[in-house]
Amino acid sequence: MEPVEFRRRLHAHPELSFKEHDTAAFIEQQLDELGIEHRRIASTGVVARIKGRKTPEGDRRAAVLRADIDALPVTERNDCEWRSQNEGVMHACGHDMHAAVLFGVLRKGGDSERALPAWCGWLAVVVGVIMGFVCAHSYYMPARPAWSNFTLYVYYYGSELVLGAAGAWLVAAVLKEDAKVGELLAKLTCAMGVVSAVAVVVAGFYWTTISFGDVGYSFHTTDPTAALPAPAAALAAPMSGSEAGMFWGGAVVVGSLVAAVCGALGWKKPQVALPASAAALVCSLIGGVCFRVVLYAVGVSFYVYF
Repeated sequence: MEPVEFRRRLHAHPELSFKEHDTAAFIEQQLDELGIEHRRIASTGVVARIKGRKTPEGDRRAAVLRADIDALPVTERNDCEWRSQNEGVMHACGHDMHAAVLFGVLRKGGDSERALPAWCGWLAVVVGVIMGFVCAHSYYMPARPAWSNFTLYVYYYGSELVLGAAGAWLVAAVLKEDAKVGELLAKLTCAMGVVSAVAVVVAGFYWTTISFGDVGYSFHTTDPTAALPAPAAALAAPMSGSEAGMFWGGAVVVGSLVAAVCGALGWKKPQVALPASAAALVCSLIGGVCFRVVLYAVGVSFYVYF
């Protein structure tokens, strides 16, 4: 089955989260036809495994790819052959495409004679990074004067890399992987913690310098009678106003700097890798939540500037 046909089959038979029993069975059927090893997890999840080639040193590199398969409780109004056949459920946010792309990768990866060259992997990384910035810019367009600056995107990437590196580091520590693996992940956790701290502070200072004189001012999008805070007060809230504690204490110190210290500690003292990686992971989660709370708390004030 080609990826296009695979995607249309999923689109026509959408299922809600944790109810994707038929979807999982269909995926398993396709993997069986490709001769790819697989197993079920969490009732409706499917994990496929392809063993790669060994390196000259005898190691076997590993990569993890994932795709969502759940749909949304939405009634489809499209008129096409592959429109949803499950009333009130639709693949409206692209998970059918997401899964189809992964299926295409599996088909390619399962054929050792048609293995992709190494440069394709690096190209995917570059495109992924670029698309992250492109998508972030698009999402922030309604409030572009307030949010659209390079440092905010860098913070998001940095904080996500802290979370990912700390999580992988914790797994490596639990499984007692090679010390070099833990050291590399500890260094990445430390470096990205510093990067995210610097980026979010610069972004915060940027907000305090914005002038809204030329961009206009609108009413509250959900309550036209609500009084809006002064632009200067809203923009200063994260740095020195009502949200300063959450911003500085949560996003900057705990979420970035403490996570970086945990990374440095685990890097210098491998024997504390397990508690250090766990602490870095928890700190990163706390920091991310705090920053999103700050955005939510002042979001209305920013959203109304066009």
